[in-house]
Amino acid sequence: MIYKTLASYYDALVTDEEATQDWVDYTRKYVQKGKILDLACGSGDFAIALAKLGFVVEASDLSVEMIKVAESKKGSETVNWQVLNMLDLKATEKYDGITCYCDSINYLKSYQQLETLIDNVYKALKPNGVFMFDIHSLDTLKHFSQEYIEEGYIDDVTYQWCIYSNGDNLYYSFIFQNEDGMMLKEHHQQLVFNPDTVKKMLERKGFEVENSTDFISEGIVEGAKIFFAAIKK
Repeated sequence: MIYKTLASYYDALVTDEEATQDWVDYTRKYVQKGKILDLACGSGDFAIALAKLGFVVEASDLSVEMIKVAESKKGSETVNWQVLNMLDLKATEKYDGITCYCDSINYLKSYQQLETLIDNVYKALKPNGVFMFDIHSLDTLKHFSQEYIEEGYIDDVTYQWCIYSNGDNLYYSFIFQNEDGMMLKEHHQQLVFNPDTVKKMLERKGFEVENSTDFISEGIVEGAKIFFAAIKK
């Protein structure tokens, strides 16, 4: 299961208030009020930040453990949390915006699964609703063609985080070891989609698409993350 052993450490490893604010600002650029669904919400910081601004927020994640972490946070009572595989989304014209950030789309296993998600999101959005998400750029595959290793400490726990690419996939391994020697390991795989293909898939469905790269550049250009704002027309 995604992050089954990592939930208690993930929050400390990836929490970034500046990045959370960037997600909020990007979202508010396209949706200023109303109801938001945050898919693959992780430990919930973004969803809680939106709720504080007055949005009605539903947030879901595949991981039961992640939802438990999110529910334990201050302000979590303002969000409706649920355990949900994004591919099982079933709703009709319910949301003003649907978000899926932090390269969560890349956990889908195929373009067919991506098409299923796009279909479900289109149905779930109100007219003029916006689907906002990011994916790894193709440059990421080149960047991690040589294995990247990061090591550090979270409280009294040491961790090692390894990433490398092979073909169209990124492979991650997380290793945590506490002072008693107990070790936790988890391995992930992500598919790196071609952003031009993703854009065409969205347009075929009936979305009007705006792209940017790494929050700073318009369009699909060299960088780490490609952002999509797909407006239902």
